[in-house]
Amino acid sequence: MTDYKNILQNFIEFNKALSQLKEDIKTIPFDIDNVIEINKFCIVKIFNKYKNKEFSTLDFEEWAKVVAYRTGINYETQFEYEIIHQIANPRLYMSLEKSKEQYYETLYSKISKHY
Repeated sequence: MTDYKNILQNFIEFNKALSQLKEDIKTIPFDIDNVIEINKFCIVKIFNKYKNKEFSTLDFEEWAKVVAYRTGINYETQFEYEIIHQIANPRLYMSLEKSKEQYYETLYSKISKHY
C-alpha cells in the first residue's frame, strides 16, 4: 500500500526535486480524504527555502499549483489556503509592473506580519 501521507508530506515540504515530487504524487488517487495539513510553519518553511534559492520561481509557482488543487491536503486556516493560491496564481494578484520575485517578496512580508 502506498503511504499517501508521506508522499504528500514530502510534497508540501518540497523535500525533493519538483520532477520527482510530481512523479510520486501521481501514485495518489484524486478522491482521498485529507491526510495532511498545511499550517503556518509549512508556509514559512517553504518561503525560506524559496528565499534561499533552493528552487526557482517557476518551480515555486508550479509546486503551489499542484498543492492548491490536490485532494488529500487540508489547511490550518483560510489564510494558508489563500497564500497557496496567491503563490500558484501570481498574475491574478500582483500588479503588472512587478516581477514575480518582487511579488513573492511582498507576499512574504504579508506572511511575516500575519504570524
